[in-house]
Amino acid sequence: MKENIMSVPSASFQINGSRGSYTFQILSCNPQQPVSFMLPNQKYDPSRLQDSGDIGVMGSIRIINVTTFPRIAIPTTWNQNPIKLVISTVTTGEGDYTGNSAVLYGYYLGYGGDGLGFYLNQEQSTTAGQYGRSGIDCGINNSTRNIFLP
Repeated sequence: MKENIMSVPSASFQINGSRGSYTFQILSCNPQQPVSFMLPNQKYDPSRLQDSGDIGVMGSIRIINVTTFPRIAIPTTWNQNPIKLVISTVTTGEGDYTGNSAVLYGYYLGYGGDGLGFYLNQEQSTTAGQYGRSGIDCGINNSTRNIFLP
């Protein structure tokens, strides 16, 4: 029996890279609360527990819409962060890593994917390859579900 995507709990968010060049990796990081992902131009696949893409690299798009599908559609607690998002700056031409990254964790405050939000984890982020501080000054607006990159 084919699963109807309209009946699957989901929540979407947007990554907006206005000027820079970035790569990102998103993954389900809590085995007790798995989350699958769908990027633009992909079909729903409940087994896709990680994905990656480019923002602003060699003419790639600057805004990415990501849909999340929590398999257990209940609110998360303070220590349950089922989504890990790593955003790294890269050179515009070749897409080489610059040593700067921002590590964000996602959570759900409500049932069925409601209340999707993110926070920045400074300790796991890097500046010039050194852990402890984000090398990307990203803005997080959990009300509109947007992550803004410089």
